[in-house]
Amino acid sequence: MKCPPKVSVTLAEALTDDLPPATKMVKLTLEHKIAACIAAWYLLSLITLWTNRYVVAELKVDSNVLSLAQLGMSVVCGFGSEMYLVGWVVIRQGLRQLMREGLKDMIVLGAVRILTVLFGLTALKYIAVSFTQTIKSSAPFFTVILTYLLLGQRTGWRVNVSLLPIVTGLIFCSLSDSSFHPIGFIAAIMSNCVDCTQNVLTKRLLNRSYSVGQLQLYTSVIAVVMQLMFLFYNWFTSPGEAASNDTASGHSNLYLVTLLVIDGLGFYLQSAFAYVLMSLVSPVTHSVANCVKRALLITLSIYHFGDVVTPLNWSGMVLVIVGVYVFNTAARIEREASEMSKGPMLPTSFVQIAKSTISELAEVRVHSGKLRSKPHKDRHRDTTWTMAGAADYARELLRRQFLEMSRNPPEGVSVGLGDDDNIFRWEILLVGPPDTLYEGGFFKAELEFPPNFPNMPPKMTFKSEMWHPNVYANGVVCISILHPPGEDQLNSQETADERWRPILGVESILVSVISMLSDPNDDSPANIDAAVEWRNDKDAFKKHCRRIVRKSQEDI
Repeated sequence: MKCPPKVSVTLAEALTDDLPPATKMVKLTLEHKIAACIAAWYLLSLITLWTNRYVVAELKVDSNVLSLAQLGMSVVCGFGSEMYLVGWVVIRQGLRQLMREGLKDMIVLGAVRILTVLFGLTALKYIAVSFTQTIKSSAPFFTVILTYLLLGQRTGWRVNVSLLPIVTGLIFCSLSDSSFHPIGFIAAIMSNCVDCTQNVLTKRLLNRSYSVGQLQLYTSVIAVVMQLMFLFYNWFTSPGEAASNDTASGHSNLYLVTLLVIDGLGFYLQSAFAYVLMSLVSPVTHSVANCVKRALLITLSIYHFGDVVTPLNWSGMVLVIVGVYVFNTAARIEREASEMSKGPMLPTSFVQIAKSTISELAEVRVHSGKLRSKPHKDRHRDTTWTMAGAADYARELLRRQFLEMSRNPPEGVSVGLGDDDNIFRWEILLVGPPDTLYEGGFFKAELEFPPNFPNMPPKMTFKSEMWHPNVYANGVVCISILHPPGEDQLNSQETADERWRPILGVESILVSVISMLSDPNDDSPANIDAAVEWRNDKDAFKKHCRRIVRKSQEDI
């Protein structure tokens, strides 16, 4: 089978003359895409922030109306995105699941979303934009506190120490900011707290098979309904006050509606570009980009609105931004330390195995289903392996292959072991091959080896959702190389050379699976529904694939 082209190189390599022009172009195109996403994210965030300030502070538009516009555009754009990516059938299934299982949770999360937006807009009405963004940058402090209160999770000393510059900077800004107002300050703090609560609730719901897109769409719909109910109640109970609010700005209705639509569109798109960037870069890079965005918004807002900033105020802003970066670094170090504390993936007694090669261990001959060791010059007698001996041989062979695969895996493949370090069960991460329907996906799978490996092939099962003609609905992969060796009397189309042979290794299996993703075989499908859709409705098949790719990115 033809393997997918290799395109995973570093930027430094892409800038050298040793690489083919096509490879350079692929890498540079990725760099351009990342740069474009960052620029769009920054620009949309700035436009939305300043528009929010202008609408609530200058035009005196009710914060509830602006909140409704933002959440309403989230509904319109989110529904359009879901229709394009997955289609109406999948949306309808998700709505049915929502009505059966998660309506109460979605109502709570929708209410929290409303409060997050309203508190943020209220803060902009009373205090300077730069001060609002500084307070918002201190979100890690509130995240640590609320995570402990709501989930009981403690953080390490590095994270706790990193909170000091954030808190100190926030105090400096509060004491020296000329725009300080108690209502605005409390609203900004509450916006942080509610936003952190929203993140905790979102994480819980993501673990219940909801995607990020579904959560955004469903909670936006519920939030819009709740917002409309409040506005209608307010208009009916105080019609005079509502009318005065509508005409206070002195602008035409068309101007206000256009401005609200633009603001709502920017509100949605800035989040969309943030998610796109998250899928293109590492979490550390995204965190740094977010810190730079905050610093840029604060600085530009100071000059745009002519805010009076004292040296103590500048010091506070710098402390908050630096503290956020230190917090993210400390959190990453603690995660890595926690993983290292679980011990090495392989016992140290097997480190010496790496000195041997896979080919040395794989040089065996098969006779009547029994393994025999390779004959030596001074020893020609056959040694019949017992079941225990075969299992020991399989264990040693798998350890050698695992070490080799860890050093030099096929392109787009990562291997690991589970928490129990069982060498007969490998955890696989497959990256969707370039220029295929699965490009950009991160698919988790499991290889389960029998005790008599390599006499018999392993069983491969996708743990991530997979939509493919050659993968059963339960995730089990069905391709020739995973079938037992020998001829199959019931399948004359599949020769013995296409099936498993003991001389093959794990790398051959993974390369075949990657090739399967690039070129589905619908002649003898495992998933009939996927095969029929692949033959008869390519557009629907592509939508299914886009949905599982997006879900795999969110689950990684």
